[in-house]
Amino acid sequence: MTSTQVRAFAKVNLYLKILSKRPDGFHEIETVMQNISLLDLLSIEKTDEGIIVECDDPAVPSGRANICYKVAERLLPLAGSRGVRIRINKSIPSGAGLGGGSSDAAAVINALNNIWELSLDDDALMKIAADTGSDVPFFMRGGRALCTGRGEVVKKLPDMPETHLVLIKPGESVPTKWAYEEYDRSSAADGYACFGSKTGGMFCSEKPRMSYENDFEKVILPKYRGINDARTSLLSAGAVSALMTGSGSAVFGIARGKEHAESILSKVKDLHPLSYVVRTVDRSFEIV
Repeated sequence: MTSTQVRAFAKVNLYLKILSKRPDGFHEIETVMQNISLLDLLSIEKTDEGIIVECDDPAVPSGRANICYKVAERLLPLAGSRGVRIRINKSIPSGAGLGGGSSDAAAVINALNNIWELSLDDDALMKIAADTGSDVPFFMRGGRALCTGRGEVVKKLPDMPETHLVLIKPGESVPTKWAYEEYDRSSAADGYACFGSKTGGMFCSEKPRMSYENDFEKVILPKYRGINDARTSLLSAGAVSALMTGSGSAVFGIARGKEHAESILSKVKDLHPLSYVVRTVDRSFEIV
């Protein structure tokens, strides 16, 4: 194999709890991530020209600054190849909490392991993923998973029934570093709400409660009007529940089915042009 095309799927956080700040500066979290059908398309081929990464979205860096370049640079010494060209056709909005960069990186790790015939085992691949970014290990597993630690400890969960969502990407974006710092400041007086839950589900309490929650909302929604308006629009349009994903800025609403999702979309589209109907999927990437 000298080339391949890969679909790299986005994710939403169905649940996100910030447990504590770690000595290494990261935060201990508990989150349930779920892949959705929104995707980037990556074309990957061997070359003799070194590492080339191109992206059609001007908001996403090409070349060395792209996370996929870092993955290829890490793997190149193990390969008999002299290089690789990676073309990224973006559909997953950047700065949205949808994991587009991490999904692309996981797809490249797996594709290069095959194209370059590296024969790296699962442990080696997961180590590379964890070193690349906190969300990348989830995208190596995909579907639905409980992620702990800084997000790199991944426990697969049973696939959920196909569920349709309406996704809105507001015009504003939230810096992840700022979001954590703001959460730390807001929680300093009384500490974090939950420490080291061992429930292993979509909740963080002694008594399990199935719910959609995101700790970032308490500090982001009051300060980012566009995100709060998107959430309100989804609920007003009939979404069963609405939640911000990751540290934002995308918000998703749960629908009762495809027709219900399309009805919600029709009510929010004029106010929120960057909105989509998506569905849950059971994988992070697939070969085209």
